[in-house]
Amino acid sequence: RLMADPAQGSFSMEALELLLKVSGEGLPKAGVKAKLSADLYLNQAQDLLEVKNLLLSSEDLRLSGAINGQAISSAPRFDGQLKLAQFSPRNWMQKFDLPLPQTADPSVLGKLAMALVFETQPQRIDLKNFEMQLDESQIKGDFTLIDPASPAYRFHLDLDKIDVDRYLPPAVDKPEKKPVASSKDSGDKPLFPVELLRKLKLDGTLRVGSIKANNIQAEAIKVVIKSKGGQLHIDQQVGRFYNGQLKGVLDLNVKGKQPTLKIKQSASKIQAGPLVKDLTGQDRFDGVGGFSANLSSRGQTLTQLKRGLNGNLKMEFLNGAVKGVNLAKMLRDAKARLSGKKPTNSVEPEQTDFSELTASAVIRNGLLTNKDLLAKSPFLRVNGSGRVDLVGESLDYVVRPVIVSTTKGQGGEGLDDLKGIPVPVHLKGPWSKLDWNIDLGKVLAESQKAKLKETLNKKLDGQLKDKLPGGLQDKLKGGLKGLF
Repeated sequence: RLMADPAQGSFSMEALELLLKVSGEGLPKAGVKAKLSADLYLNQAQDLLEVKNLLLSSEDLRLSGAINGQAISSAPRFDGQLKLAQFSPRNWMQKFDLPLPQTADPSVLGKLAMALVFETQPQRIDLKNFEMQLDESQIKGDFTLIDPASPAYRFHLDLDKIDVDRYLPPAVDKPEKKPVASSKDSGDKPLFPVELLRKLKLDGTLRVGSIKANNIQAEAIKVVIKSKGGQLHIDQQVGRFYNGQLKGVLDLNVKGKQPTLKIKQSASKIQAGPLVKDLTGQDRFDGVGGFSANLSSRGQTLTQLKRGLNGNLKMEFLNGAVKGVNLAKMLRDAKARLSGKKPTNSVEPEQTDFSELTASAVIRNGLLTNKDLLAKSPFLRVNGSGRVDLVGESLDYVVRPVIVSTTKGQGGEGLDDLKGIPVPVHLKGPWSKLDWNIDLGKVLAESQKAKLKETLNKKLDGQLKDKLPGGLQDKLKGGLKGLF
């Protein structure tokens, strides 16, 4: 129904209905159909516009709202509200034969609802009281866009919980590839959208109650993101991360010819066992502790970032175990084979316990060097040192376990001959085909020489002490040092 008052410059159109059909590339031949209805009121004299009872409907999708406009012919300003009633995007897409995204959980996209209040000015758009429900997730906040011609974005968002893995493509068993070739192929792809980041102006805060992504879980998260003039700064804090805390800062600078990257990350009091299991799918490590990293690099590809990586790392874990390898059993089996005996069957777990595990490392141009690995247990002390080539993905490392007690702790018995003698275990080769070697024969020979030296010293200090001419005893001890 159309009504007009030319003298007052006012027009109204009530119960307006438009039938819409959207078609084109990527859409089904029949197109997507919808109906738009509203009541329109226009006052040209006052330069006002009012839209009431706005409703866009398409099958189960219903978007309703109202809009008010001022100075619409000169410097238009609009405000209003929109509400999307709860519906199923999955069912709606199926009704129009639209392609559905492949998701690990086929039940996602079952619920979507939204509500917001908006205000617009010629150089500004504000979305306020934004609320959205996506399946079991709720998100609230506000968003501002300033100067659409050279946009700057501001936002504050609160997300209660989300399982990102449900929305990712389902896992597909892929044929095995050569690790080196795969790494090289992926390592040459550009990582950063440099031109976009140079123009990006962003200032926002995101809070998340709980999240699961790539099977990693975290809670009480706060992320602050700022970007301006080609410099991106991200500050993240995780209040609960596997019973501990995680925090870090990332700075990316794309102003120059090559992007530069700086990362500071630290974790404390985390339960490493559940974390490693969620990350790798394997129960390989346990313990409580943390780490810190201060790293920097430059480059646009993964290979360049590896080659330019510099910085330092530290870690400390207590009361845990390295699973999959029993170092004491390995030493006993090697000793038995060297003696021509068959290794005895054992029911002890395939793990090496530790009461303390610490290490630090320095990285220079993609080469990681560690000199101070230390692991302690009631019967064992382990020192380690070596290098890791992050670019070539290879390792050259020596672990030196020392038996300190053969009566206490995990598996110390049967190793009396090795007590106090370092047993070097050399690990070398590419990550995909790592090789290890123990020269236990040399170790046992050193053990026997040490015992013989100890016996001779005792005799010199005991039975022969009063029978040797003055000074000869000290000369003999000096000679023993030369022999051993």
